[in-house]
Order: sequence, then structure tokens, then C-alpha cells
Amino acid sequence: MPWYLDELGRSDEIEWHFAEDQNIPDTIVLAKTIPDPKSWPLKVIQTGYVEDRGQSEIPDFTVGPVLGTVVVSRRFKRLVEQFDPEKHHFIPLEIHRPDGEVWCD
Repeated sequence: MPWYLDELGRSDEIEWHFAEDQNIPDTIVLAKTIPDPKSWPLKVIQTGYVEDRGQSEIPDFTVGPVLGTVVVSRRFKRLVEQFDPEKHHFIPLEIHRPDGEVWCD
């Protein structure tokens, strides 16, 4: 039997959005458009602290800054590329924390 995986409402969900000074196509949520690589990494602004929920890092797999998108860690990316290397596109993100620091993975 197939299963629907609902990603919403996770306790490790991050509050964030894409920075406004970028040209990110609306169709990014449809996984049909890849932003121009010249614009990479895409800048993301985190609006809530993960430490407030007892986390010290962004999870390996979590809901992205736009509904329908997903953010993964370098560890998750490597795993996917090892077992399914040709089906996925990974776009690098520069995630700015509320204190101005940039997340490092």
C-alpha cells in the first residue's frame, strides 16, 4: 500500500523565507524550474531560533522556506547522490540566522 508523507507540523520545522533581493521563479515549488546557477547559493533568512526548541543545527531533512520545498543537510545530500545520483537537483543555500551569522553544514 502506498503512503502519503505529510511534512507539515514537524517539531523541528524552521521558520524562514527567501531573501527578497533574488530572482527566484515561482515554479521552484513544482520542482520544474531550477534557478540560474549564477544566482547560487540562494539566500535564505531564518526568522526563528532552532535553539529555542533544543536544537543545535538544522535537521537532515526539513520543510523548506517555501511550501512544497525541502531543505536537506550535506549528509542527506551525499546519501541520496550515492543511491540515486541522477534524479535530484540540489541547489545550495546560504542560510542567515536571526543573529546575522550564516549556518555552516
